[in-house]
Amino acid sequence: MLGNQQFSPLLEVWRLF
Repeated sequence: MLGNQQFSPLLEVWRLF
């Protein structure tokens, strides 16, 4: 999304919450 693969997993978690 933001283009940051490092934060991709974190963003997915935020979406769940």
